[in-house]
Amino acid sequence: MINRGSEKISCEEVEDLVYRYDSFDLAAAVAMLDPVFSERVCVYVSLKEGGPLGLERIRAAMESAGVAKHKHPRAADRRRRHAPHQGRQD
Repeated sequence: MINRGSEKISCEEVEDLVYRYDSFDLAAAVAMLDPVFSERVCVYVSLKEGGPLGLERIRAAMESAGVAKHKHPRAADRRRRHAPHQGRQD
């Protein structure tokens, strides 16, 4: 749960909203410290091959879907998806 001011924001809800866009393979919404509101929404995403990442693109899509602005991420970061560990390779 992310506490933004007096609002409680579900990480799972934000992640579900991000998954609506087929550019993303994985998403994780987390709290970031905010000097005014205590916490704010940040998303870490793993892109599908060739998928574009843009915070403004995510926020614009959420706005057009009618998602409340306090649930929009204020930051986004792309992470590479790692291959599963294959054990020791000698």
